[in-house]
Amino acid sequence: MISFKSHTRVPRVIVPFSVKLCIAIILMMLIAILRITAMYVNTTTTVQLSAMENSGQIISEQLAKSVFEAVSRIRRDNRNVIITMEINPMLKQNVSMNDVIYIKLFDEKKDKLWGGGSLERNIRDDDLPFYDRLLLKKGEKAPAMMRVIAHNSMSDLKPLAQLINRIVNLRDIHYDISSPVTLIGSDGMIGEVHIGFSQRRVNLMILAHLEKILQTALIIIAFSVAVSVLFSWFFTGPVTKLKNAMIMVEKGNLDQQVKVSTRDEIGLLTWNFNNMIRELKEKEKMRAAFGKAVSEEIVEVMMSGDLFLGGEEKDVTILFSDIRSFTKTSGTMTPAQVMEMLNEYFTLMEKIVQKNMGIIDKYVGDEIMAIFGATDSHQDHAENACRCAVEMIQELSSLNSRREHHGKPRLRIGVGINTGPVTAGMLGSENRMNYTVIGDTVNLASRLCDAGGAHGFTPIVIAEKTYEKVKHLLKVRSGHALRVKGKDVPIRIYELLGIINRKTAIHLKHTRILSRRKEYNNVRR
Repeated sequence: MISFKSHTRVPRVIVPFSVKLCIAIILMMLIAILRITAMYVNTTTTVQLSAMENSGQIISEQLAKSVFEAVSRIRRDNRNVIITMEINPMLKQNVSMNDVIYIKLFDEKKDKLWGGGSLERNIRDDDLPFYDRLLLKKGEKAPAMMRVIAHNSMSDLKPLAQLINRIVNLRDIHYDISSPVTLIGSDGMIGEVHIGFSQRRVNLMILAHLEKILQTALIIIAFSVAVSVLFSWFFTGPVTKLKNAMIMVEKGNLDQQVKVSTRDEIGLLTWNFNNMIRELKEKEKMRAAFGKAVSEEIVEVMMSGDLFLGGEEKDVTILFSDIRSFTKTSGTMTPAQVMEMLNEYFTLMEKIVQKNMGIIDKYVGDEIMAIFGATDSHQDHAENACRCAVEMIQELSSLNSRREHHGKPRLRIGVGINTGPVTAGMLGSENRMNYTVIGDTVNLASRLCDAGGAHGFTPIVIAEKTYEKVKHLLKVRSGHALRVKGKDVPIRIYELLGIINRKTAIHLKHTRILSRRKEYNNVRR
């Protein structure tokens, strides 16, 4: 089964998408509610203050006119009588109006003639804005003045209203609206009327409305949570299924199909995922089929699509192995028995080659050609090839024991190993090609495999170049000069008898590296 491995660490899901969607919907609802609330507070406050100002101006002007009519009919020394008899009832009647916290009447010297209202005593006369100019023309109408005279906190509210007020920060602002009292034909004022208004009633009305808005907002938020959960389930359900399927694919399980449940981008993504899985399964079938014909490393090259005729120079180790007296042995067997024997033998040998980082290039009759270092140039290919040969002889002994137990003939093999430069690449035609290596190194390895059986050497024969690379790890019989086909002069060969274990070899390599480093430092000194 195919396996996918990521080169980076898989990110951990901290906040699921469904939670993010719920939070986003709730935040949008909260922002909308807060925006509407702010607009309501600003609009209501502006409208109420404008109405208060208009109402105050009308009342103050009417009172000023009434006071003027009363005062204009008498002399100054009789004003107190008029104020007591006519003006006092009139002012008391206006004090009882909503939002009015005081009414004060002053003469031209700014002496208070009358005062009344719930907060009249709390407002100092010196804090009031008085007119400080004379009329420019006789009969000119002085405009009413509106000024802020106090800011008071609203701390006596109910807990819920207090909580809301901390957010909107409404304050009980006191306003003073004044109008001059004038006489017809006079160039000055004979007094002033001051009316105080409080914003408290407006604030209480706004807070009462905000309480209702808050209750409605809580209902809307609860509904939004329910809707967001439903929406998140609707949108993220298919995504979660895709995520789980992808996790299984990453683990190598390609038997994944996700039902297309929506007709949108998510549905299209799901369809593409299913189509991708089908293509991956087809590709895996091809990989499995190729893997039975060639090694997995070669399959990777072929599946990558980077196939072209030609090759490159590489330094590798070639191993050839064949069954000794194969013609004689197979002559006493049926074709089916020969095929069974070869399949059993090749299966065992292939595992050993793969274990030692080699690849099977081809099977030719009873012969195996293996390459070490072609696809991975960083490995110790000479050492791996020698270890592979030794293990092949050892495993063959176990195989022969099983064959003898079933009455089958024993097998003997010979191995030839050579190290050197080769040309590695795709060989064949544009329509049919195969990855292989060619060169004199390959030919000599094949000759050594044949010569070993012809001259009565031990099963494993290695060339001098291979021996020189790993001689510190090997146990060999002294080299012989052997004349082989294709060579004008005899070549030196060695009979491989054994190789030290990997743990000892690694320790030995480490010791040699330290020794070389010490020698290098001594030379530098």
